[in-house]
Amino acid sequence: MQKVSRISVACVTAFAVFLANAPFANADTEVNTCGQIVAGPGYLNADLTCTGMSGAAIILEPGATLDFRGHVLTSDFGGVICNASCTIESSAPGGTIRNCTGAAVTTEYQEFLTQVKISDLTLDGNRYGVGVQHTLVATNLTITNTEENALSGRDVRASNITIDGAGAGISGSSFGVLRVRDSTVRNAARGIGGYSLRVDRTTVTGATDVGISTSHGTIRDCHMDENPGTGIYVGSYAYGKVSVSDSTVNGNGGRGIDGTAKVILKNTSVADNGLEGVYTLHNVQVKNGSVISGNGLDGVRVAIHSICPRLSVRDSIVEGNGLDATCGISVTCADLSSCEKPLVGKTTCEHSYDTDSGFPGTSWDICSLD
Repeated sequence: MQKVSRISVACVTAFAVFLANAPFANADTEVNTCGQIVAGPGYLNADLTCTGMSGAAIILEPGATLDFRGHVLTSDFGGVICNASCTIESSAPGGTIRNCTGAAVTTEYQEFLTQVKISDLTLDGNRYGVGVQHTLVATNLTITNTEENALSGRDVRASNITIDGAGAGISGSSFGVLRVRDSTVRNAARGIGGYSLRVDRTTVTGATDVGISTSHGTIRDCHMDENPGTGIYVGSYAYGKVSVSDSTVNGNGGRGIDGTAKVILKNTSVADNGLEGVYTLHNVQVKNGSVISGNGLDGVRVAIHSICPRLSVRDSIVEGNGLDATCGISVTCADLSSCEKPLVGKTTCEHSYDTDSGFPGTSWDICSLD
C-alpha cells in the first residue's frame, strides 16, 4: 500500500480549512439599501422603499441574480438596472416592483449582446415595465397600470404574461424576433407589435389602436377580439405577410384585419367588426373552414396599390357582411370585393363586387345573390 506523507495530509487539511472560511465573491448578498450594487447572487429579505433617488434602486453587475423572495420594491425613480446580462425572479409569491417613474427593469447600454431573464414577478404602476436593448426572456409576469411599454426588447420571448393597462403591451424591435405564447394583453393602446413575430395561444382585447401589428407574422390559436381599434395590422407591402390560423378576430371597432401586405387565413373567424373584416393592398387567401361574417362594410376587400391583388377563397363561408348604414347609400359593400375576379371554390358567399365598376357598380356573378 502506498504511504501518504505527513506533509500531504497537512496540506489537504489546511486547504479544507481555507475553503470553509473563504469569503467567496459569489456568496448570497442581502439587498437592504437603496442604490445598492449587487455582484453575484442577491436577495431581498424585506420590503424596500426608495425615495428621492436619481438612479435605479438596485444595480446588478454583469451576471448577477436577484431573488425578491416575495418582497416588494417601491421606488419613485428607477427599479432595477442591469449593467449587462442578469436574472431577476421571485422564489416566493408576492415579489413586486411598483410606482417607478422610470422603468421597473432596464439595462445600461452595452456594446455587446446581453440577455435579461425575468420571471414570477408583479410590476404595478410603473411608467415603463421591462425595457432592454437586446434579448429579453420573460415568464410568469403580471404587469398592470403601465403608462408606456410593458415589455420591450430587440429579441423578446414572452410566456405566461398578463398585462392590463399599458401604452404598449409587448414590443419587439425592427431588427429582432418577437415570440409570445400563453399570454393575455388587455386595455393597451397597442397590444403586441414586432417586425417579425410568432404569437400562440394568446388573447389581445381592449386595444384602442391595434391588437397585433407586424410585417411578418404567424398567429395561431389566438383571440384578437373586442378591441376598440383594429384587430390585426400587417405592413411592408409586397414584403410583408401574416398567417392567421385557428383564431378569432371578432367584434373590433375598426377593421378586423387591416394593412398593405399579404394575408392568409386558415380556420379563422373574422366577424362582427365595425368596418371591413379584411382590408389590404395585397393578396388574400381565405381557406380551411374560415368564416367572415357580420362585418360593417365588406367581408374582404383587396384594393389596388401598384397592381391588382388576388383574392382566393376556398372551403369557407363569407356572408352576411355590409351591415353599416352607408352600405348601398354612399358605398357598395359586399362579401367579396376586388378589382379582379376572385378565385372561389367550395365556398358560401352572397354578394361580390367589382371595385373598378364604380358606385353602385356590378358583381362578379360568383355568389348566391349576385
